[in-house]
Amino acid sequence: MELVQLCYVSSINLKDLRLMAEFRNAMHRAATFFTEQHIHGVSFYANEHFLHCFEGEAESIDLIYQHILNHQDQNYRFCFLNNIEEFHFEAWQMKYVDRNGVVSIFCKKCGLNHFKPMSLTDQQIDELMQIVSVRTVSK
Repeated sequence: MELVQLCYVSSINLKDLRLMAEFRNAMHRAATFFTEQHIHGVSFYANEHFLHCFEGEAESIDLIYQHILNHQDQNYRFCFLNNIEEFHFEAWQMKYVDRNGVVSIFCKKCGLNHFKPMSLTDQQIDELMQIVSVRTVSK
């Protein structure tokens, strides 16, 4: 089994209530898919911005990658796709960025006033994923 990790950033405009309902439905479908496909990782959200990190078998992660490519209406940037030896996250979780949490503190150290992952470099995102994965996996 070949395990890979895909990280990308995206943004969405949720000011329209119809879009908010579509977003909630999409998140529910994603959570179901992630459970069925044994996808691990995390999606951080704040200020209409996301930072996603998915881990799983290469075939399952490729389905996610292709899905993202097919939704060209989204604003996104792929950061990296790495082979991994083991999962860094116990399961997939959706998390809101806490103003005083580790993600916000990291963003401030990188010169950002708030969570805006599109402004982080791929190297910074990799560093942040290493920090949050240590806090997620019980050893």
